Amino acid sequence: MNTNRELTKYSLSFIGDGLFHQESVTVARLYLETANWAEFYQHIPKDNCLQVRTMRFGMIVDHEWGKRRSNKLKKLIRTAAFRCPNACMEDIEYHEDRKLNKSQLLQFSTCRYIHDGHHLIIEGPSGNGKTFLACALGNAACRNFMTVRYDDFRNCSTTLLLQEVRAHIKRS
Repeated sequence: MNTNRELTKYSLSFIGDGLFHQESVTVARLYLETANWAEFYQHIPKDNCLQVRTMRFGMIVDHEWGKRRSNKLKKLIRTAAFRCPNACMEDIEYHEDRKLNKSQLLQFSTCRYIHDGHHLIIEGPSGNGKTFLACALGNAACRNFMTVRYDDFRNCSTTLLLQEVRAHIKRS
């Protein structure tokens, strides 16, 4: 991972600049105190203290990056308002009577269909796990940091009807 790039991505470039300045000042101070290059190189710590500090700082940035991604994922799942927020593709049970195509569902879990502009309509008899499947697919999209909104058919049809009425009113 490039620490400075990640810091800039999260509007924390001032930390990277400070780290660079800290390293530069340390090296310059050591040189000025010794007054010649031969002595300067003797004073550089054998364990590469600057490199160790940079690595430790990189680990701090990695931790912060992971924490922010985790918080973003939690927020996406919370705002999606899933009926089953803990549903995930790994927990789907592929029993014979459900007639689920495992390879197709795994392909859907990559969310390629979303990038291609397609939609999914899940249908089947009552109690077959349509809600769980929809929530698992929604969670897969959230894990790819996409915004999702869970809705059932009743709310979806009401929303579509309202949109049609609004469009009709605008045309009038």
